[in-house]
Amino acid sequence: MLLWHDALLTDRVLPAASREKLYQPHTDEGEGSGTHYGYGWALFPTSRGPTLVTHNGGNGVFFADFLRFLDEKVVVFFVTNRATPAVEPVGFEVARMIFNPAYAPVLAAASRGEQPLVVDGPLNSNS
Repeated sequence: MLLWHDALLTDRVLPAASREKLYQPHTDEGEGSGTHYGYGWALFPTSRGPTLVTHNGGNGVFFADFLRFLDEKVVVFFVTNRATPAVEPVGFEVARMIFNPAYAPVLAAASRGEQPLVVDGPLNSNS
């Protein structure tokens, strides 16, 4: 995934004009969400200013999240074979740890159910 990320930063896959279109907001993700889709990428504003370019997916067994902070040259790739809502925020938690050295994740009580492992969502002010 890092090789794919690196390739998308150069002309190896797409020329600069086409790459620029990847990260432009083309479709609103939902009324009032403040997030958009580019071509194949979800675009999130961060509290620090730079935009997060991301894509995730799963099949009920596996889940993956690919977070690209292009301006800061940081990539977080998270993949698991436990596709539950409880694991979906993990990539964002790692990003918080990278960008906020004082950040400490707050873990909820672990259970075999669908309890979230973290108590805040991807667009929390700590992002």
